[in-house]
Amino acid sequence: MVCLDNKGFWIVYITYIILFVGDITTTMLNTKLLSVLELNPLYRLTGSLLPIILLNLVFVYGFYWLYHSKKSSGWQRYLVILLMMVVIVMRLIAMNNALTWYNSPEVSVQEIEAVYTSEVMYDAQIYYAVLMYAPIIFCIITFLLWYWDHRVKRKEKEKNNEEVSHRG
Repeated sequence: MVCLDNKGFWIVYITYIILFVGDITTTMLNTKLLSVLELNPLYRLTGSLLPIILLNLVFVYGFYWLYHSKKSSGWQRYLVILLMMVVIVMRLIAMNNALTWYNSPEVSVQEIEAVYTSEVMYDAQIYYAVLMYAPIIFCIITFLLWYWDHRVKRKEKEKNNEEVSHRG
């Protein structure tokens, strides 16, 4: 049985897993359009969803391990915020996949390829990359600022403690 001491972590973690399954499921529902509309660079390189699935499994395990190996509440707080940002993006992607499947007209792949030129696909990839990575970069920058600030304060406190102990 898993201990649920860190309820916030578990809520976001389980939500991520559910959305990951939803993302893969809705992607697979769009199999006839997948070769044309899938923007993920791993899919574009390999033509398979398997590397995406494996990378997500590594991410899920790595995030769990990293969260539980860090004893600093600051680290844990920002890891949860980072995962929350990823969850928001995953929700948007899964929703977009579901809407594509639900509203997909009966058109041929050739007709879709005619509309989605390489320029359109490139613009869409840039848009989704910014959508995905901007919150993550923001979270990392926020954490680094917090970490550096607290490290400086800790050094000053240690220096003051040493001065007091030398006087005493």
